[in-house]
Amino acid sequence: MIDFSDFTKNVAKGACFLGSGGGGNYSSACELLGYYNKHDFPDISEKEPLKVIMPEDATAGHAVVLAFLGSPEKLENAGAEAIKTAIAAVKEQRHILEQQGKTLRYLIPAEVGAVNSIIPCIVAHYLGLTVIDGDGAGRAIPTLKVSSFTAEDINPLPCVFTDHNGYSITLNAREGRVINSISIAEQLARPVVSTDEFAGYAGLALWPISHEQIVHGVRISGSLSCAEKLGGFLNYGSCEDREFKISRVTEILTHINSGKVDSGSYKLKGKLLFSGNLESASVSTGAGFDYGSVVIKGQNVSYTGIFQNETLLCWSSDSESPLAMAPDSIAYLIEDSQQIYSNGDLIDSKTGQLDEDLVGVKCHVIRFSAQSAMMCKTVVDEFGKIINRMGYYGRLKV
Repeated sequence: MIDFSDFTKNVAKGACFLGSGGGGNYSSACELLGYYNKHDFPDISEKEPLKVIMPEDATAGHAVVLAFLGSPEKLENAGAEAIKTAIAAVKEQRHILEQQGKTLRYLIPAEVGAVNSIIPCIVAHYLGLTVIDGDGAGRAIPTLKVSSFTAEDINPLPCVFTDHNGYSITLNAREGRVINSISIAEQLARPVVSTDEFAGYAGLALWPISHEQIVHGVRISGSLSCAEKLGGFLNYGSCEDREFKISRVTEILTHINSGKVDSGSYKLKGKLLFSGNLESASVSTGAGFDYGSVVIKGQNVSYTGIFQNETLLCWSSDSESPLAMAPDSIAYLIEDSQQIYSNGDLIDSKTGQLDEDLVGVKCHVIRFSAQSAMMCKTVVDEFGKIINRMGYYGRLKV
């Protein structure tokens, strides 16, 4: 039996580490779990335990993919209203399926990230559904066009997005290529999400699929279990004095690379890229994204990470080529009690700059190799287009 509180707490920490700086802030995930456990959902003690299964174990009914779409900074402090927004999106998809004589049984995380890994767990627990242990990317992603569901040519429609004011918009189409459908869905959704009414984020439920299609869409299985095991290690790790030293970084990487947190097809390989002190960070929000950079100062060298919600590209000042780029994940391991931060967690939402409490704090940059399912031509080409728009036109370093 899964303990909902312990499981989701560990998933949030592990998924934040694996999300390449995106997928929602760790602070937001903790806030959402706090609201769900203590505030506006008083009947949850009567709910059945959370059910999590591997894709191949889904034997009946249909599934939908669930996430929040928009700016992680805008989602910060949204609280219980954000949870209700996600619940509304799933209820609308359930209603659509019921009108077709179908039954919704499963929720699938769209990606790996602190918020977008736990929100399917919260909503599934509340509505009595089962969570599929897997996702479409193995990391957080800047566009759904780089999801394995798109790569597998699975129809994403109807797509439902909802806001905290009770608005619900359903997008459908009679015909068209899947990659065009997902492009149109995002192109329509992000400007709407950026309006004052939607306040910068929306609940997003899409890819309604049969249980037979789940194994084809969820090409990366075991990501929730992996995040939970990794989060548990980070939360309760074996360093006796709990002081964060370079030995702690080595300990974490050794644990990751040993295969002890691997699950299903999700295999982790991590490498330390850079160590230094946090110097600056900045963010601007537009079109449903947070754009910005993080600068870390080393000895006579500096690191710069460039993000569009997720960190997609990073450089060292003494190198002619990038240290790492998507689809690999780029993570920050920080020498304080929290240890794991998303890009949004690093930044003071009031100033749009690096949180003053983090200035000068030791930070280690770690690269996680992309999951094998993310190395197909469709996904790599789409990442390449995004990285081109960031001003890099060299060979993809994957």
